[in-house]
Amino acid sequence: MRLMKRILSAAAVLALSASLLVGCSSGTASSVPVSASSAAESTVSSVEETASSAVDENEAAAAQLLNDLTGSYQELWPVILADEYKQTWLDDCTALVGEDNAEAAFEKLSSMVTGDVYGEDAVKAYANGGGAYFCGFTNSLATLTFDGETSTISGTDKDGNVLFFHTYHYIGMEPVHTDKGKAENKKSVVKYAKWYTPEKEAKYPTSFKVDFIGQPYEGACYYRITRCPICSYARNLGVSELMPLFCELDEVMITLQHGVLHRKQTLANGGEYCDYFITGDKERP
Repeated sequence: MRLMKRILSAAAVLALSASLLVGCSSGTASSVPVSASSAAESTVSSVEETASSAVDENEAAAAQLLNDLTGSYQELWPVILADEYKQTWLDDCTALVGEDNAEAAFEKLSSMVTGDVYGEDAVKAYANGGGAYFCGFTNSLATLTFDGETSTISGTDKDGNVLFFHTYHYIGMEPVHTDKGKAENKKSVVKYAKWYTPEKEAKYPTSFKVDFIGQPYEGACYYRITRCPICSYARNLGVSELMPLFCELDEVMITLQHGVLHRKQTLANGGEYCDYFITGDKERP
């Protein structure tokens, strides 16, 4: 929005300057047309009001989110996988895979999210496939607390000792309908692509693989994912039909940033890659 304000302000100044220059070259006394000046001022004012309104709205939404999250939280899986909820799991599994397979389905599902290693240890342990996600807190964290009134987030260990305490302030999010927003979006992908060297790929052979082949024009916010570990994991579990739901999140998130995702194919739908061509929601691709 700041960029748009500068562009419109510059355009208004140029238009007024051109009007003055024409008046001088004709040798006839001239003044800036009131209607043109008013229109320019009105346009700039409208953009400023829209930008200010968007910032206020986003800031209020951010504050409301923290307020809605107010409370204390413990690790999810140890709670919902407790014995008291097992029958609920079995009932739901029975509805999906039948009574004879319900116990095995429950054990499979619970094992997927109760791994006890992560980071480099997980890379080594699951180098040949299989594996389970570690979905717990780290660094002795036992309870996570959000306080919307003070905009703080804190964490304590099992004895109540404070491990961290942060105050948060809304600083905004650069939307992808600006040049800066699109550049920031692509910057993180370029950074990852540079980091994922052949040496890194040999060490992490199942990670995301990215390239920029097929870029529609120089500087476009465009990239491709040619290998997706999430897609591979779903395929190994035999639930590939769920992947399009995950892929739809790309469009949702980009839309929330005032962008449009132009996509021709995805790995989940049998394509050779997932293409990302992002433009602002007010521009033509």
